[in-house]
Amino acid sequence: EEEYIVLPEWLGWWLTFFTLFSNLMPISLYPTVEFCNAFQCRAIRQDFKMKYTFPDGEKFQACTRSTNLSQELGQVGYVFSDKTGTLTQNDMVLRRLSIGGKKYGTFLSEA
Repeated sequence: EEEYIVLPEWLGWWLTFFTLFSNLMPISLYPTVEFCNAFQCRAIRQDFKMKYTFPDGEKFQACTRSTNLSQELGQVGYVFSDKTGTLTQNDMVLRRLSIGGKKYGTFLSEA
């Protein structure tokens, strides 16, 4: 007596393929991820908006030294900064000052 599989032939072939070669599937994932990382690194290097201009006018373009930079940037949870504007580059302007009773700057009179 012969036994038959009660599945469509294409589904049987697909399940056989998946069962036999499922351990090989992730291998193709590594080159794909590395290609995407390399593409993202190239996009970062070519982005003209990602640059810093020094006070003397010299420009420093963004550069990537690692292919997994994009994944590491996505893992930043908290950024700690002090109130001196280290990250935001706040310009602190001295508006008024009083030294020994002598006033400098503009003081508004209280009405």
